[in-house]
Amino acid sequence: MLRLGLRSCLVTLLALACLSIGCNGNGGGSGAFPLVAADAIYFDANVETMNPAAPSAQAVAIKGSMIVAVGSNSAVLTHKGPKTVVTDMLGATILPGFIDPHSHLIGYAFFSDTNFWTDVSSVNLFFKPPTTDARCTTPTNPQLCFIPVQTEDDVLARIISQAALVRGSTFPVVNAANYDPGRLGHSAECSGPITNVGFQCPNLEDGNARSYLDAAVPDLPVFVTSESGHINYVNTIALTELNICGTDVANPATCMTPTTNPSQEEALAQLGQLDEDLSFFSTGFFEGQILKFSPASVATDITRAVSLYAQHGYTLSQEGAAGLFEVKLYLGAIQADPAFPLTAAMLMYDPGSADFSDTVAMAQQAQLLINGNPDVFIAALKSFADGSTQAYTAYLAEPYFEVFAPFTSSIFSQPYMGLPDVPKAEMEARAVVAHQAGYPLFVHQNGDQAITDTLSALQEAQTIFPAPAFRDLVLHAPLISAANLAIVGSLNDPVSFLIADLYYWGLSVCQQVLGPQLATETYALYPAADAESMGLRVTLHSDTPVSPPDPLFEIWVAKTRSVQQPSWFPNLNPAQCPAVMNPNQAITIQQGLEAFTTNAAWQYGLEKQVGTIARGFTADLVFLSADPLAMESNPNGLQSIRILATVHHGQYHPNPNASQPPIWPG
Repeated sequence: MLRLGLRSCLVTLLALACLSIGCNGNGGGSGAFPLVAADAIYFDANVETMNPAAPSAQAVAIKGSMIVAVGSNSAVLTHKGPKTVVTDMLGATILPGFIDPHSHLIGYAFFSDTNFWTDVSSVNLFFKPPTTDARCTTPTNPQLCFIPVQTEDDVLARIISQAALVRGSTFPVVNAANYDPGRLGHSAECSGPITNVGFQCPNLEDGNARSYLDAAVPDLPVFVTSESGHINYVNTIALTELNICGTDVANPATCMTPTTNPSQEEALAQLGQLDEDLSFFSTGFFEGQILKFSPASVATDITRAVSLYAQHGYTLSQEGAAGLFEVKLYLGAIQADPAFPLTAAMLMYDPGSADFSDTVAMAQQAQLLINGNPDVFIAALKSFADGSTQAYTAYLAEPYFEVFAPFTSSIFSQPYMGLPDVPKAEMEARAVVAHQAGYPLFVHQNGDQAITDTLSALQEAQTIFPAPAFRDLVLHAPLISAANLAIVGSLNDPVSFLIADLYYWGLSVCQQVLGPQLATETYALYPAADAESMGLRVTLHSDTPVSPPDPLFEIWVAKTRSVQQPSWFPNLNPAQCPAVMNPNQAITIQQGLEAFTTNAAWQYGLEKQVGTIARGFTADLVFLSADPLAMESNPNGLQSIRILATVHHGQYHPNPNASQPPIWPG
């Protein structure tokens, strides 16, 4: 602080500063005392502030963890002191650091560990170099290069190969990650024409997972996660280790009882298929085995995942279904690294209890553990309304377009429309309990009936315990109607779309799961343009490890409405299931950037702290090789933008891969 001694000198200096650079926020100048020395100045940049009052600037000055000036080069450089680090950005673009509306970073950290997980995905979730990329030095190794599985034969071959590697080792378990039967092509065992693909062919989700995996690997536990995160698959040995009630358990007194639709889940578990809360339970069980065997690897995994998020421009990440275990992992990682490059938002959720008061209690315990740590905060409580559209566990108002075993069996009421994870009355009670405890409620909802029931529950909860300050998030919402969007607006809640789902699963969902009605204007997947036109705060998210954590990719999908056309999965009727789906629902690149900056900050109630480059805001920034806003008429240009660095709480974090072309997950 300046100590001039004479009040008249201070008044004169302030008047001169206001005349030369302005004292009205950003207002085209720094709006701060020119003699206050900054720690860092970034000048000669294209600063896209996301601040409508002053949308562009040339330079930014930072003191500690705060932005102290934004404006022209000359104005901001007045903050240069003898110790200021001044960086010429050479015209690079500066944006607010990207804010993650929803993902599961620790899940990504675990599944990306090739020492313990076999990749059986057809999606380049882990940004592996494709075989045509010079960075792929082992073009036959799908653990190191991106080689998508194309059929069920590929999946089983990788599982059998991994079993051969670990058999007789000190960790003889086969863990496979990110399986999705809906994206698989025609396998050797598939009957009918070559155009029979996906759920029309034998797969782990046809009621025979246990027998298929027993035949492939009879002597070791086999555990396979789905890319949706809502179904897992096991062989007999793994199922026995899980000790799930309703299966062939060794100790019925201590077996795990499902908390969601227990009769259906127990029947499916006997077949080797673990739905909803059993999928979360089993993932935690087998991750726990890895943690016990190699605690050091978990710390390495988290460090790698955190670095990858930062390399894609994030300065705030989310743990989308966190328990005390996850909170402790973050606190340990932050303690080990004073330059931790992310703020971590926690969505607290207890999958082992149907009593939501247990989730509230866990959040309160987590708050004590965090104890004011500025890099971790409890963002909300989490609840699930239903499961996954692509996995046939979403709760619909009408029957699914095509239905396959086991969903055609007597395990379920017919015609099959899915099941709610939480009935409407219980969701209403959860919202009230969350608000009374001082937390918003973020609700996972995919099926149209689940969305309708959830919004009705949130409306009723507001009448019981009015809490307009809480922004309860409508999460995923692929099938949300205009009427339900209007309810979201009346509640002043944000809506967050899993937009990459449109790209990766648009074709399979259109052809088999929900039908070609998805391509009509009245029944659009992820109606982002409708939400924007109604004035809603729209965010976009990856739900990683469902899809890759890449904001620029998600903005590209939201702008282009592109649907992937895998070579192994033929599009039988492009007129009904087009490669560009519902183009009328496309949003602008500006709106896409708002989804990861200003709107995402508002979602968390942080709109006065982050998401905007303005004086007094936290110094969270991302540096890019080019300006996304210049690509409105050429959105494919987003694919070549490199993330150069991030700044988190004032600390600079260069991207070690900034000189290389980005690996585009699409």
